[in-house]
Formats: sequence, C-alpha cells, structure tokens
Amino acid sequence: MKNSEHDLSEPLIHSAPRTRVDFPPTENISHGLQKYSKNGVDPKLLSSIVQVRQGVLRVRTTTPKNTEPRGCRVVAQNLTRHFGDHVALDGLNLTIEPGQTLGLLGANGAGKTTFIRLVTGYLMPSAGEVQIDAYSPTKNAKEVHAKIGYAAETSQLYADLRVRSFLRFAGAIRSIPRAKLETRIDAILQQFQLEDVQKRLIGHLSKGYKQRVTLAQAFLHNPELLIVDEPTSGLDPVQQEEVCNLLRTSQGERTVILCTHNLNEARMLSDRIAVLHRGRLVAEGTPESVLQHESASGLFRGQTLLGAHPSVDNAAPRENA
Repeated sequence: MKNSEHDLSEPLIHSAPRTRVDFPPTENISHGLQKYSKNGVDPKLLSSIVQVRQGVLRVRTTTPKNTEPRGCRVVAQNLTRHFGDHVALDGLNLTIEPGQTLGLLGANGAGKTTFIRLVTGYLMPSAGEVQIDAYSPTKNAKEVHAKIGYAAETSQLYADLRVRSFLRFAGAIRSIPRAKLETRIDAILQQFQLEDVQKRLIGHLSKGYKQRVTLAQAFLHNPELLIVDEPTSGLDPVQQEEVCNLLRTSQGERTVILCTHNLNEARMLSDRIAVLHRGRLVAEGTPESVLQHESASGLFRGQTLLGAHPSVDNAAPRENA
C-alpha cells in the first residue's frame, strides 16, 4: 500500500507528495471530507487525518498498489466421493473466486469434511475433479500444498514443544528460508498475540491459545488458500470474538474456505455461502440471500433455496444416503 497526501481543493493527483485545502475555521472536518470526496477521492480510501490547524485539513490516503484480487481460484466439477455404498459427496459443482471467503455450512455428515479432504489431496475423488489454480491436488500435490494453509477443528499440535519452536518447525516444513523465518515468526507472534506465551509449552496453554497457535501456523507461509475448520468450536465468547477478529484480516487478502456450524460466524466472515446436505449442494449465494431467509435453518435439514444462486438447480435432498 502506498501512502500519500493529496490536495483537497483539486482533482486527485496520485503523484502529489503533499497537498492541502483551505476552508473557514467554522467548517468542521466532516465538511472538509465531503469536499475531498467531491474532488474524486473515495472516502473509503481515507486512512487517517494528519492535521487540522489554522483552517487547513491535511489528509493521508492509502491507495492500493494492485487492485487485482489475491488468492487461489478453486473449481469443483461434478466432484463425487463414495465410501463403499455411501455417497459422501454427490456431483458437487462449486467455484470459489480469488479473494473470496466461502462459508461452507451443513449438518454433521453433510460432506463438508470430505470436500476439504478432496481439496487438500488427502482423498482422491471417485468421479469429477477439483482444481486449485488449475492444479490437481492429487496430481500436483507439491504445487497445491505450497498454496494451502490449514487450521483443523481439533488442534494438531505437539504438546511438548514450545510455541516458538513449533512455529520454527512448521516454517521449516513449509521451506521458509532460514534468513527470513525468525522475522516471519516474530510478525506472526505479534499478529496472533502470542508474544507473551512464545516460550511456553503448548501442552500448558488454554484451548483459546492453542487455537491461536493453530491459526498462526496456517498463516505462517502466507498461503493463497486458507482452510479453517470450526475455528471457534469450544471457545468462550471472548475467545470466539478474538479468533473472528484474526480471521477478518484475511478478507480480500487470500481465498478462504470457512467450515462452520455457526450461522452468525458465517454471516460475519463470509462473502458467499454454500450449504451441503447429504453430499449435495442445496443453496449457494451471498450471506444475505441465503442466511437472512426465514427458513435458513431448514437448509441443514435438506430444504432447498433455489433462488439463492442461479447455479443451484436440481438440488433436492437425496431420498437415501
């Protein structure tokens, strides 16, 4: 992101190093910002007011270097997985665009975990395919794994390692260069508020702190695709809020698959929602179109919401599973 200060009295010129606008002292900051907006600057880009003095309003804006969305594109086409006679995932067609956060919802046994395991390459599909930026998780495992950060519902941590040692171990597995690893760990410890416990054994941490460590290792290599499974399960309300605030930092910065039972969490963190029931897609759309519906809870029982997205068709629940 590039910081610059711009003239509030003239059209926006990105190359201007310092600019100003004069307005009568009786006018307030709000008036100045309105004038600034009229001159071509989106108020959403304003990051801070630098100074108001002697009728001069100086504003620092933040202009993005690159407006292209970041993250992977995930495409599932007729994705199917059988376990014997049981159909865990049945012809799923789903696209997640770069930078989107998809809230993946469904009751236990709906097929969410199976989908995640197919995306990560842990399972092979019985039919159809899933691609991560045109890579197959099974045929191009090395390329796909380099793009993925994964935070499991149950913390997969080594209780006898200290927090910093564990992150150092995770960074080595991710092939982060030694020269950069310690600096990256310092940044992650700060981001996830783990600095005070970095020398403590993981086995001695509370569940909330263990969840932070799980998320920290998933973020460590700055993945293009983050997969988070039930991130607030079993946490108290304060811990839930802390974890959700951490996940908000990923919005627009990477593609996220958020697997959750918590409808409020899905509303708050997701750009799009997909609901599975018995391995089939029964609804897909924006949080407003899917979760604000009065019968949203019925989706978990297989009721369809065909108007949520035009791609959802023939999505009736299976009679037998």
